Amino acid sequence: MMGRHTQIKRMPSSPNIQIRIVRDNFNSLKDEIFTITRGAHNDWRINHKSPFSQSNSTMYVKTRSDIITYIYTVFDLLKVDDEKYHYVQLDATCYPVVMIPRCDMMIGTTDSVYKIVRVVENSLDNWPAWVEDWSAWST
Repeated sequence: MMGRHTQIKRMPSSPNIQIRIVRDNFNSLKDEIFTITRGAHNDWRINHKSPFSQSNSTMYVKTRSDIITYIYTVFDLLKVDDEKYHYVQLDATCYPVVMIPRCDMMIGTTDSVYKIVRVVENSLDNWPAWVEDWSAWST
């Protein structure tokens, strides 16, 4: 019988950073999804899944500053996007999942964009993260 204080097996995760552009509150299939992971050759992989173009494209970049530039460019484009969205959702290892309303993202030099970029930078600086199996904490 396994007790409450069983040994937890720690293993490296394949962490990622995911940014979702929520365009329809009632249909997640319409979300645009950007996923950042570590590439196979000491580079970074940015995957973009778009229901609009019905595409799933991948770009490889060499440095973390390339990722930061890419993220700022995405948010700049969203400011002029005619297709409205409702939220930007950020999911990064060891951080809470947050949803930021469009109105907070649209303000000139937004504090929200800065906070998202800060989390991404911190996640990239501390890669790889370690995660524990969720079931290890259930009783």
